[in-house]
Amino acid sequence: VRNNPQQAITREQAQKMGAKVLLSDSDYLGFTLCFEPNAFDGKDSQFANTQGHDKTGRFISYLTKNGTGGYVIEPLVDYESEDKAPWYWQPKKLLGEIVTEPVLYPIQGKMVLMVSFMTPVLDGNQFIGVTGIDYSIDFLQELVSKSDFFGGQARISIVSYEGTYAANSAKKDLIGKSIKETDGSDYNRRIDELKTGKKTEFETSEYMCVYVPIYVGKSKFP
Repeated sequence: VRNNPQQAITREQAQKMGAKVLLSDSDYLGFTLCFEPNAFDGKDSQFANTQGHDKTGRFISYLTKNGTGGYVIEPLVDYESEDKAPWYWQPKKLLGEIVTEPVLYPIQGKMVLMVSFMTPVLDGNQFIGVTGIDYSIDFLQELVSKSDFFGGQARISIVSYEGTYAANSAKKDLIGKSIKETDGSDYNRRIDELKTGKKTEFETSEYMCVYVPIYVGKSKFP
C-alpha cells in the first residue's frame, strides 16, 4: 500500500473489507487489522488520537459486531507487549499462520474468552502487520457437547498447544485451565506428546483413551 500511493486503499476501505468478512459468519467474533508503525500508509501522525486509533496513530483496528447487523471499531490494546499479544508477535516471529491459546480479551467493555486465527501480512518477505478472525471459545464447547460418538458415551476434550483446556464435554469448568489439574504425574509426558503431535492410544480400567493432533490451516503447531 505504502509503495503504491496511486493504487492505495484507505484505512476506511480496509476496515469495510474486514467488516464484510466479519459479518459473513455468525460464529465470527472479531476481525483484526494491526500494522507496524507507518507500515500501512505512512500516515500514522495524521490519525493519532482519532476515532478508532490511539495516541500512536497506528492502523490497529479491531472490528466486532454491534448486535444489530453492523459493527464497532475499537483500537487494539496490548499489541506492543509480546507477552500479552501473542496474536501479533507470534505471526511476526514465525512469518506464518498461528492459532492462539485461549485468551481473555476486552470486547466493548466485556472480557471474552477467545481463540484467534491469525496470519501475517507481508510486503515481499518483510513483515508489516497481521490480520485474522477471533472466535469465542464457546463454539468449541458446543461442538464437543453435541458430539454423539459411541452413543454419546465418549468424553471429549480439546486441548491447546500449551496444554490448556479449550473444551471439555464432561467438565465445563476446566475450560481455560491447565491439563496439569487432571493429568497430575502424567503431565510432562502428555505435554511432550501434545507438542510433538504424537497420536497415542491406551486403556485404563474405565476407558479407552485416544489423543489425536489437530492442525489448523498452515499452522505448524498442533
